[in-house]
Amino acid sequence: EDNMAEEQELSDSEEQQELSEDEKFEAWK
Repeated sequence: EDNMAEEQELSDSEEQQELSEDEKFEAWK
């Protein structure tokens, strides 16, 4: 939950990058 709050503070481009990293992590799991 804290992670989501931090993502909201990021800019759209930065948020997209973090989402991509999350997707890679999910796929890696």
